[in-house]
Amino acid sequence: MFMSHTGNDKITILIVYVDDVIVTCDDVAEIKDIKRLLAKEFQVQALGCRASSTPVELENKDRMFEGEPVEISSYQQLVGKLICFSHTRSDIAFAVSLMSQYMHKPWQGHLDAVHRILKYLKQAPIEGLLFQKTENNKSLH
Repeated sequence: MFMSHTGNDKITILIVYVDDVIVTCDDVAEIKDIKRLLAKEFQVQALGCRASSTPVELENKDRMFEGEPVEISSYQQLVGKLICFSHTRSDIAFAVSLMSQYMHKPWQGHLDAVHRILKYLKQAPIEGLLFQKTENNKSLH
């Protein structure tokens, strides 16, 4: 995970997972600039996935065990990055915690649920907590 703060209080976050990059920012123009720069250096394909209004869907928990088992280390890396990201995004903490319970035997349904979290992040890029250093280091915003 890479994070950038600009002088005009804009925050840009890049999450790199194997050969995938997730870009979120509170400035649409900044996202377009990053996509353009990445496309100059790498072969880029936009997923165009639909955003999700919630990070987890609890009504269909049985679907999490559908499909085939997925590759464990890739699942663990992705969920691990989301665990780090959830420290500043309390709105995904429960969903990430739920998906982390399947780190040792994930199924395709679990991976689909993790992708739902990513789609939610796409829909709500400016939510979250910002911890700023203050002069006296006693307060957090």
